[in-house]
Amino acid sequence: MKTTLCLLMILTATRAAQAQDTLAAGVFGNGGVLVTDLNNYAMIGTLGQPTAGSSSGSSTILNGGFWHSVRSMTTGVEPGRDLLPTEFVLHTNYPNPFNPSTTIRFDLPEAGRVRLIVYNTLGQEVRHLVNGRMEAGRHRVEWDGTNDRGVRISSGIYIYRMLYGHMIKSRKMMVLK
Repeated sequence: MKTTLCLLMILTATRAAQAQDTLAAGVFGNGGVLVTDLNNYAMIGTLGQPTAGSSSGSSTILNGGFWHSVRSMTTGVEPGRDLLPTEFVLHTNYPNPFNPSTTIRFDLPEAGRVRLIVYNTLGQEVRHLVNGRMEAGRHRVEWDGTNDRGVRISSGIYIYRMLYGHMIKSRKMMVLK
């Protein structure tokens, strides 16, 4: 959520004026300060302080209404990557195709047991990347393209499959040499 917030504006002071002083055909009330250096006027005061009047030439123009400065600033956090995920997601690995390594990302809405296994096209297990309990959150695992014995695998298509609770998701990836 983004919110516009009024902020106090402070300028350099050289001469103070009391509340309700008439200045250059205008009024700057409620305890503000008028600053002048022969040709220029500036105001220092409290947010929402009333101003009125006008001037001409090189003098500062005071318009009727309330003195304020508006700036846009973030006062909250929009839902995004820092919040816990609301659903189980197994993302596409990156890069894909890859050589020599790739990153597999996944989101877990709750802590639980996770298994992430790479299979060849014959359905044989090639590499166990994750096998254990993981906390809720966004996770990533880098795979170096080797099997469980540490031997580099051959080029081709592989499947990575994640088991999380009672859910199973799979994706394809390609190794190039």
